[in-house]
Amino acid sequence: MDLNSFFAQIEKKNMTESTTAYSYKIKNLKPLTFDAVRGLAKNFMDDLPTELVDDLYNEINRGVDCLTTESQMLAYLYYFGKMHQAKLNVAFKNLPKIFFNQPEIRIIDYGCGQGIGTMCYSDFLETNGYAQEVKSVTLIEPSKISLQRAALHTSHFFPETDITTINKRFDELTTDDLSCGEKIPTLHILSNVLDLMEFYLEDLAELIHGNLTGYDLFVCVGPYFNYTEKDDRMEDFLSFLGGNEIYSRCFERYELNPDKTWTAKILCFSLGELEEENLSTKVTVEDIMNGVIDEYGVIYSKDGKRLLKSNDETGILSISKGIFNGIFKGNQDLKSYVVKKGTKAICDDAFFWHRSLEEISIPDSVTTIGRNPFEGCFLYLESKSKRFIVQKGLLIDLIEKRLISYVGNANKISIPSSVTNIGDGAFRNYEYLKEISIPDSVTSIGDCAFMGCESLKEISIPNSVTSIGDEAFVDCKSLKEISIPDSVTSIGDRAFYF
Repeated sequence: MDLNSFFAQIEKKNMTESTTAYSYKIKNLKPLTFDAVRGLAKNFMDDLPTELVDDLYNEINRGVDCLTTESQMLAYLYYFGKMHQAKLNVAFKNLPKIFFNQPEIRIIDYGCGQGIGTMCYSDFLETNGYAQEVKSVTLIEPSKISLQRAALHTSHFFPETDITTINKRFDELTTDDLSCGEKIPTLHILSNVLDLMEFYLEDLAELIHGNLTGYDLFVCVGPYFNYTEKDDRMEDFLSFLGGNEIYSRCFERYELNPDKTWTAKILCFSLGELEEENLSTKVTVEDIMNGVIDEYGVIYSKDGKRLLKSNDETGILSISKGIFNGIFKGNQDLKSYVVKKGTKAICDDAFFWHRSLEEISIPDSVTTIGRNPFEGCFLYLESKSKRFIVQKGLLIDLIEKRLISYVGNANKISIPSSVTNIGDGAFRNYEYLKEISIPDSVTSIGDCAFMGCESLKEISIPNSVTSIGDEAFVDCKSLKEISIPDSVTSIGDRAFYF
């Protein structure tokens, strides 16, 4: 290696902002979240005279041009940070759950700017309790000052991570810039870059494809231009790489956030395969010995997520936790599913985010349904069980009087008076919910019951409610205010963390 190459390698590893007032603020920022980082930008903008604020907005040219000054970087975070965050969170929520169970991954953040994509991914892992190690992060950005700041942010959000900085335009990248000897899953983040017309999309795709090492997951987000050539570039990118589509959606004005004119185009896809979890439902002697027996003689696993044995001599069948997320995800031909007669249990998250399904039938043999097994599904749900009924898309356990799940697509929902418990995760990540009516019969709101209901604007908690679970209203970003009655005696951790 010649001397120039040696120093180039050193620069790739050490292009991090340091010894600045901003770096000191980041080092001491508590809690460290993207919202807190953007808060620093807001404080800066709030202190400026109006004419300077207007000048800065014009300087950054809607974020299209490379940023060259400290003031421009702060203005960009202030004006466009929340929009990036909203798009990325929708994308992350629609990734396969098994990806977050991978013990370690690497990230490549293309056109990373100040590292917003990487910061938002860190927040997403923290908010959802995923213990995933990000082993390395590669930051690619043509603006040197923005790249240094991205490295600063990343070094604090992922302090144990190996960071590589690439100060280049896409058309300057080489194979060495993207190569990675390790065969670990890779998250590719492309936030507000694919709509730029300054580079050849096919050349970038070819370069990336030549460096794929195993399982690669692509998150592409950007503005929606309403059927212009720029809108086609995401699909072209997918086509050039030959990936498998996971999620795709366009958001018109006010759809992503009812108070903002933001538009969004989101595309997530993958290449390669992950090793699936062992989905065998075979019950072993060890399982039985370590199980928990209820008052009816039914044996469950200690975590309550598997039904192991009952008194029914015909045997036990159960639909395991998250089984459809791995086996059938992406199978667009699977439109309906009939739960096999004799099945006793449908476990937590069983049909998690399987959006191609349009119809599911539950037989009368089912006696146990876990935490919201239909999260992210919009379908016709039929129940032949006397214990479980479906009313206007609401799945209800008549014995426990628990609202289990909602599988419709309404903006306004009224919960029937037969319900006393809004179950764990009942409306989690239901992005279309704007208003909900809770009757006086309800006494408890479960963990994560309304987590991620980003469009929820109005909710009235009746005086009958005595407990609100952990993270019950996390990320309900449109909820302006909420009144908690005196009847509530228990509020869980981060119940109202917006």
